[in-house]
Amino acid sequence: MYKKSYKTADLRDNPFNADVRVLFTDKSAEFLHLKLEPGKILAKVRIDIPAYFYVLEGKPEIIIDDKIQVIEKDEFVYCPAGSEHCINNRGKETARILIAKTK
Repeated sequence: MYKKSYKTADLRDNPFNADVRVLFTDKSAEFLHLKLEPGKILAKVRIDIPAYFYVLEGKPEIIIDDKIQVIEKDEFVYCPAGSEHCINNRGKETARILIAKTK
């Protein structure tokens, strides 16, 4: 069994200065915890692998290519490989997102 809390997980360096924690990583998948304080805006990035977002708290804005959606708690979003995407928190409460990436 493998168990990890986002509260004690290692912080991942990133160009956005965002709170990204590594929950699990191996050769086939990666699970990250993203915490965005109110007003935190990230830049768009393109990745060559699919990404999956599940909102744990808050109402972050997720942009995939040119489609903008405000996502609520307990909603899931799929981001296809090769898409440009970003996650913003324009709300007044902290947003927490579980991110999964398949390799």
